[in-house]
Amino acid sequence: MTSVADKETVDFEKLILSYIDVCNRSIEKNSDQSPYKEIFQAALAAMKDSDFSFLLRDDRPKASVSLRIEEQGIARQNESDKEPEDGWIFDYSYLKAVLDNPEDYVNEPERLDWSWLYCGAKRR
Repeated sequence: MTSVADKETVDFEKLILSYIDVCNRSIEKNSDQSPYKEIFQAALAAMKDSDFSFLLRDDRPKASVSLRIEEQGIARQNESDKEPEDGWIFDYSYLKAVLDNPEDYVNEPERLDWSWLYCGAKRR
């Protein structure tokens, strides 16, 4: 039986994965345009095949999804039993705004917060 807490986590995870889908669609559509081409190429070069966590918070982390940069874009990794030590934190309200109007963000990638991708590439 699924508890209310488990259902809440699954819903937040779906929100993260839906956001990643918008990011991947934006990468696909804008991968040949500057500065997105350079940002994604730098992230790919520095982070390819390296897992990282994406944390969604609503006063405290609600869900975490492990991700990996690959040639095709951003992919979800297998679940881990360990809790994430750190990760990129995003607010629920931001992800909800993106997912309420995903085409706006696909068509205008500058509206997406790419700092997690850019900073991940710089930090590796």
